[in-house]
Amino acid sequence: MQDWYYIKVGPEKPFRVLYEEDQIKLSIPYPQNVVLPGDKIVVQEIAGTENDTARFGEPIEKNPHRSIRFDEKKIYINTSEKSLNSLVYGYAGYMGDEISVISPVILNQKKTKAWLIVVANRDGKMPTLDQVLSIISEERLLSFISKEKLGSDLSKAEAGKPYKLLIAEGKEPLDGYPAYVETEIKVEKKAGTLKEDGTIDFKERQSIVEVHKDMEIGIFHPDQKNENGRDVYGSEIETVFEPRGPVLGENLYLAEENGKQVVKSKVNGYVYLTKRSISIRENLEINGDIDYEIGNVKFLGDITIKGGVINGFEVYSFGSMTVHGPCKGAHLFSSKDMTLKGGAIGDGKEDRIKVMGNLHAAYLQNAKVEVMGDLTVDDYIYNSEVYCNGSVEITNKKGLVVGGILAAKRKIVVNEAGNEACMPTKFICGIDLEFSDKMEAKKKEMEGLVERREKLISQAKHKFSPLMFRSPKEYIQRMEKSQQMLAVQVLQQISNLGKSILALETEIDKLEKNGPQFDFKPEVKILKKKHNCVVIDYPSLKSKEKT
Repeated sequence: MQDWYYIKVGPEKPFRVLYEEDQIKLSIPYPQNVVLPGDKIVVQEIAGTENDTARFGEPIEKNPHRSIRFDEKKIYINTSEKSLNSLVYGYAGYMGDEISVISPVILNQKKTKAWLIVVANRDGKMPTLDQVLSIISEERLLSFISKEKLGSDLSKAEAGKPYKLLIAEGKEPLDGYPAYVETEIKVEKKAGTLKEDGTIDFKERQSIVEVHKDMEIGIFHPDQKNENGRDVYGSEIETVFEPRGPVLGENLYLAEENGKQVVKSKVNGYVYLTKRSISIRENLEINGDIDYEIGNVKFLGDITIKGGVINGFEVYSFGSMTVHGPCKGAHLFSSKDMTLKGGAIGDGKEDRIKVMGNLHAAYLQNAKVEVMGDLTVDDYIYNSEVYCNGSVEITNKKGLVVGGILAAKRKIVVNEAGNEACMPTKFICGIDLEFSDKMEAKKKEMEGLVERREKLISQAKHKFSPLMFRSPKEYIQRMEKSQQMLAVQVLQQISNLGKSILALETEIDKLEKNGPQFDFKPEVKILKKKHNCVVIDYPSLKSKEKT
């Protein structure tokens, strides 16, 4: 009885093709199994043979009770040599429960290209051009490379080095799309902003993406027609024509830069992005409340808020601002005019309203307000601190002021002041916020100069000696020459700072003595009723009386 001995290639290691980011790799568990037509795969020996090995360097296995199944299309029986031989070029091994020869042809994912992995067999022989053409025929590849090109490329293969030979190439499909803008700025809302202490401020969502004039927004891609492709087997590959991004909208223009059409903004504004288009809008309109969905807002232009502003949120407009809903505990700033149609209620904490232009509000309650222009209130001001650098008028509806402080530069006109409960209410007319800001700025400047001078004196005492300030001239003469120049420079800086401090002190004293200067007479008018506990003060008139 005779036994079959065969190469030990287990079915647990099949041949497979891997795709890794379009880089094609062929996994070959046993590279020694490369065979050319006529090469032995399995040999039949006499039972009892000891220490024999298979033809390919792998251990052989003896199995007298197993009949070997093989792929008759790729393997034949050589009766004279008692062996199973290959009919084709490829890799010998188990496929399922039968021995086969796998042609090392790999494809890209779209099957528009086919390669043959060319490797020498155990005797160092490479497949011939005719054998490669036979594989192409067997694989039924229609869009194959010309015979001349195949022969030229095959000659570059070297024994011992796998060579990737392109044997067929179809037509790549080309998906189409209408013209669109590939945005290069982030337009997605943030969940919040990480603060220095490690916590997250969920109010800072940066939902409004501001842009400046001529700022780059993205890259423009012109429309592209779709073209169907064809794979290496001759089958058509269908394509699609679908949008890839937003189309070019208003207030944008194209500029040619480095061979690309760059999309830029015509104006200052913010990015308005929809599913269909991208554009720049100069005026910001928010159709709802300023809350955790929108977050704090800072914008270069005009802002219109259809809803209100909830507690703790901030809105900064470097244009005008209009809020239709109520503002509760909000921090608002406008570099121009502001309109609060829903009024404002403070929370007594960080809320503050500052307007560089005029303010028109439905009402103010428990609010802290500073207006550089005129103030008009439709209904009432209740228990608020309001400072206005123009005139105040509260004559519509109730026209009532109760509690707190109402201060203005020119004129205050109200219907009614105070209430029956005798809530302390103070009117101040004749203030000048610009003058106050100027005084505050001068005092801060002087504080900074004093701090710099004291720090410089402390450093000089540490570097040199406190004795230097008793008799600077004599002390410097006794110093080494290398230190003399530095000491002189330090003393000169200290002296200059002292002169600047003295000049500022003189200017501040003069401003405080003269006070703000008006070419008009401040006036408070209470048209209907003035209750007890209402105080009216004219500080500018008192200043003139003292003078």
